[in-house]
Amino acid sequence: ANIQQVMASGKQRIAWGYEEEDDSHDDEIFLIRRLFIAGAGARGLTAADAEQIEYRIFAHYAENPAILEAYRQNPHMSFHKHTWAQFKQHKPDLSYKQQKNINFMKIYGGGLVKLAVMMDYITPAQGDALRKEYAPKPVPRNHALLREAVEVQKIYERELPEVGPLLERTSKLAAERGYVRTITGRRTRFPHKQRLHKALNGVIQGGAADIMKVKM
Repeated sequence: ANIQQVMASGKQRIAWGYEEEDDSHDDEIFLIRRLFIAGAGARGLTAADAEQIEYRIFAHYAENPAILEAYRQNPHMSFHKHTWAQFKQHKPDLSYKQQKNINFMKIYGGGLVKLAVMMDYITPAQGDALRKEYAPKPVPRNHALLREAVEVQKIYERELPEVGPLLERTSKLAAERGYVRTITGRRTRFPHKQRLHKALNGVIQGGAADIMKVKM
């Protein structure tokens, strides 16, 4: 059992061979889960869920009008499901798991090969071989193995055009002054100008940590 997934049980359902949203077999497969659910009248137990806090922080910084309006209309909106509905208009065969992977990968600065691997378009071994073959240069975008990844990336850039500039802006800021700040002002430092693609990661994940500490 993955205790982090006690309430959001999709990954465990997949591991048992069911669809992520299929809760019809939960009583059968979540035997350990029952140990963490309070009975009627129980006291002294609490639960807190930040509800995709990292994507909310991303939306705050990216200022995508459609995403912000969707949150205004429904404060409990699922970022993944909202973007999945957008993407499926252009790529009907895209799975929910793939949508979650591309959302996670893109806002944290992963490259095209990483995208292809996470979307299951190529294997990790193929990804390693591509990087090794073309290093230190990037793998060409027109490589046959990256065709599907390029297609999905184009959709992402069209639907969420703020992501690329936001990544570039935070990386540039980290390079120029050596750090970026979280939403409460804590610093993630880049003293040697290395791994600058992690700058937005520092802002978003660091900010999520700040908020969760306040909640606790």
